[in-house]
This record gives sequence, structure tokens and C-alpha cells, in this order.
Amino acid sequence: VHVARTMSADYVSQGGAYGAVYGTLAVFLCISLAIGYRFLRSATQDSDQYLTARNSQGIVSLSLSFFATGAGAWVLFTVPEASIIGGPVALAGYTLSTLVPIAIFGWIGPIMRKHLPFGCTFSDYVQLRYGSLVNVYCTLVSLLYLCLYLTAEFSAIGDAVLALCDPADVYDAAAAGGVTDKGHRLKLGLVLGVSLCTLLYTAIGGLPVSLVTDKVQGVGIFLFTFLVCIAAFTADSGADGRSDRWEEVTTTGTGDPAATGAGGSTYGNSFKMAFILISALTCANMMHSGFQQRVWAAEDQAKLRKGAIGGILLTIPLMVLYGVVGMVSYREYGPFLFPQFPSFAGFYALNELNVGWQVCAVILTTMMVASSADTIQTGVAAIFKPFTTYVLVRDWKVLPSEAEAPRTIVALNF
Repeated sequence: VHVARTMSADYVSQGGAYGAVYGTLAVFLCISLAIGYRFLRSATQDSDQYLTARNSQGIVSLSLSFFATGAGAWVLFTVPEASIIGGPVALAGYTLSTLVPIAIFGWIGPIMRKHLPFGCTFSDYVQLRYGSLVNVYCTLVSLLYLCLYLTAEFSAIGDAVLALCDPADVYDAAAAGGVTDKGHRLKLGLVLGVSLCTLLYTAIGGLPVSLVTDKVQGVGIFLFTFLVCIAAFTADSGADGRSDRWEEVTTTGTGDPAATGAGGSTYGNSFKMAFILISALTCANMMHSGFQQRVWAAEDQAKLRKGAIGGILLTIPLMVLYGVVGMVSYREYGPFLFPQFPSFAGFYALNELNVGWQVCAVILTTMMVASSADTIQTGVAAIFKPFTTYVLVRDWKVLPSEAEAPRTIVALNF
């Protein structure tokens, strides 16, 4: 999708995009290798700590981890779009949809810890309560969701960078999918870089390393979000009709033309959109094993509850800021933006800023994708623990002993 430029002639070069992405990943990799080296040398660490970081995380760590786990690059695309289509009501619904799962984990997590003190994910409970067949089914459902989530995140890093690059280099209406071969190579390089880097450091250090990077990524995402969003708020296209568009988008929203036709949206449509978002994301994230792992990583039940509250408090401003960015972008660039490209609303505003701000946006996107990717990768490994131990070893006897389970888990994760 081509993001039209209305004023600025400044673009992020492909070399600059690679430098921003790989430089950010290098920081995480260096931190992870240092922690992973200590983990491998420690005689007290075992496969259980590798997968659960059991009873090791305090309030600050859990708050930043819950925040970074949920703050994927999808926020850059979907939150502004929802704000444009459904207005403040849809934005409130989307915000609640990210908070409710964290609140549920903070509520039922202590109960799970009490009755299943040596658990790793909810798959352990399913295995013990319902048996191997149901556990296999639930594992496949979780894997499907995590696969879709991870695919969306990897797509986001490529789409975000292409949206900020010179369109003459990466877009061509005559090319397949509208993207040139040069653009496809750029996206592939970014996806491979992020996926392999995060997979490398999570394979070395497991969940303990992922939790350490969550702290760095959480702080970075929070700070860069404020910087980038405040810069985006200064967008001024000088176009006509801005006051009318602002009134529209801050009341009922524009509505989805495919659903509402030319008549625009209503508060009823906005509330329906909010309800759907809350229901869908809550149910989906309950199957997110990355969130589940944090339940047993907490030092105790009180810190788990407080960590969940901290994650909620950090997530609220993130969602609100990106929602307002979408509204500002619609006010300034409505004719260019809607209805064709509402998911790129935030990038329209960033396109008018100088290259330095655009590089900040690339770094922010990289942190968001990396935080989601390493959480999913460690979460997938954790899902395989009960499946490997109970199903492959005890029930189906595919593996000779439980001593083979940790190596099998890592191999399946790769």
C-alpha cells in the first residue's frame, strides 16, 4: 500500500532503515547473550527455570513485561484505524480489550498458582484436568493463534518501514502486490533479521532472557511512543474541511463504508465495534501462552496482582495516544487516507516530519515487534512442555525418557 506524501520530500533510506532495525536488535542481542551466558554457567538453573523463570519477577519487571507483551506493532496500524472508524467509543473499546486479559490474568493467576504451583502455562492445567487428547487440541489452537500473531508482527515491521521509505524505490502499481522487487527484498531482510535474532536469544536464555529484554523494550516503547506521538500531533496539512472532519472523528467516527454505506457511522455502530473488540481480543489473549507464563514467573501472588495493575496503567496511555494520532491524521489527510488506507493513518502524520523522527518510528516499531516475537517464541516453547512430557514421553512413548524433553522442546520451538 502506498502512503501518499503531501508535503515532505524527506525519506528514510533503505540503509538507514536497516541500520535502525539491526542496531536496535543488536542492543537486545548483546543484553541477551550476557544474561544467557550467566544462565548457562549457573548450576542452579534447569529446564524449569528456562521455561518459567519461576518465582523470580517483582512488580516493576512484571508491569513492564505485561505492557511490552501486549504492545506489539499492531498498535501502530489497528488502533488509529479503529479510532477513525468508530471514534472515541471504539478507541475506549480497543483500550479495554487490551486491559481485560491482563486483569483476568491478575485475578485468576493467583488461583492457578495456588492449585498448580509447578505449572508453566494453562496447558498444564488442561493436561491434568482433561487429559492428553484435549491438551493436544488446546495446544493446536494456541499455536494457530500465536502463529497468526507472529505473522502479523513480522508483516508490520516490513509495512512500517516501507511506508517511510521513498515510494519511488519500493512501490510500483504494475508490480505484484504493488511492491517492487527492491521493496520485497527490504521486507524480507527485516523479517529475517527480527525473527532470527529474537529466536537466537530466546533459545539461549529462555524466558529469563525474554523478561530482561521486556524491561528494556517496555521502557523504550513507552518513551519513544510519547516522543513520536507528540511529534505527529504537530502535523498541519493546511487542507480544507479539517474542522468538519475533526468533529466527525471525535464523535461517532466515520464508520466502515462497507458496513454503513455513505451515511457514516452512529453511536450504535461504535458500541458494536467496541463490544466485538473486547470480546475477540479477550478470548484470543487468554490463549496467549506468553501472558500465561508471567503467572508463574511472579515472586508471589501479591506481586502478580500489582504487576498486572502496573501493566494496565502503562497500556492505557499507549492506546490513547495512538488513537488520537489516528484522529489527527484523519483531520489533516482525510481525502488521502480514507477509506482506502485507514490502517496507515499514523504514518501519514510521520511522513511530514524530518528523517530523524521517522528513524525514531522505525526503532519504536522494531522494539514493538521484538517484544511480541520473543514473548511468542518463549511461549511456544512453554506450550510444548506438557505436550512433550505427558504426551510424547508418558502416553505415546515417542521419547524414551523425560531427560529428552528439554532438548525436544527447544528443537520443536525452532
